[in-house]
Amino acid sequence: MNLFVVFRQEDGTLELVTPPLDGMILPGVTRDSVLALARSHAAGTLRIPNLTTKLAVSERGVTMKEVSEAVQSGRLVEMFGAGKCFFSLSLSLLQHFVTEAHPGPSLDSI
Repeated sequence: MNLFVVFRQEDGTLELVTPPLDGMILPGVTRDSVLALARSHAAGTLRIPNLTTKLAVSERGVTMKEVSEAVQSGRLVEMFGAGKCFFSLSLSLLQHFVTEAHPGPSLDSI
């Protein structure tokens, strides 16, 4: 499954972020499809109804600290996973857990 996060930037632009293919993330048709559709919409060659034209697509690292700060500031729009067994799985409950400060296990303890 590939992770996608949507952040609202200060100018109102929505940034779709997914980690880059760096050896830890596997390439795949679903990931490529999500990125291609988003990039086509951002470029104006394809219009997706009800999606802002102020869209940026980034392949970069994203940390839980960045996600947590975005939740606290109201800049986290959506977080979802996509993969071959299903197309999209929303992770919107993350906001509840972050804002309610339910600590989970650290990766070091797993």
